[in-house]
Amino acid sequence: MSIRESGTAGLYRFLVRRAFRLFPAYWLSIALTIPILAEARPLWEYAANLTMVQNFFGAGDVSGVYWTLRIELAFYLLAAGFIVLGWARRTGIIGATWVVLTLLSLAAAVLRSFAGIAAPYAHLLFLSLFAFGALVYLVEHDAQRRPAWIWWGAAAYLAVILIVSMLVYPAPGPGADSDRKSTRLNSSHMSESRM
Repeated sequence: MSIRESGTAGLYRFLVRRAFRLFPAYWLSIALTIPILAEARPLWEYAANLTMVQNFFGAGDVSGVYWTLRIELAFYLLAAGFIVLGWARRTGIIGATWVVLTLLSLAAAVLRSFAGIAAPYAHLLFLSLFAFGALVYLVEHDAQRRPAWIWWGAAAYLAVILIVSMLVYPAPGPGADSDRKSTRLNSSHMSESRM
């Protein structure tokens, strides 16, 4: 695995492997999606979609499910930085990143729910899931370091995910006000997803 290497060589291997893993399936998906789902749009938007960073060019996603790629690419950029700095195998740094991203997603959910601020809780929460997965991988593949706190951390993490979900997607209660609030939150999540 390329995270075992650091510096430029490790970064190169990491990026090449990710590109060969992601792009062929993504391009096939676009080729199958365009004739079935896509609405008429300028040719440059279709070309921009081939890059996976179409939103940076001002183009919309050919398919709504592609919004998740921004989160995956953001995590790969974070991982690339860790590889260059030699931090990719440092459990403490990966763990701290996980905790910070989790707390930021919780703070964003609180801001969104109580202050009406359109904070990007979903992106932060999904990035924290990637960081947690990297942490579990490191802990499970290092027989000398299997701290018991990882499982307590996982339990706390699941609680935070539940809290964030409840804050952002409250169960509709009786009356029209709760239905409107639930609809508003769901539609604002969809607009956040397209950012």
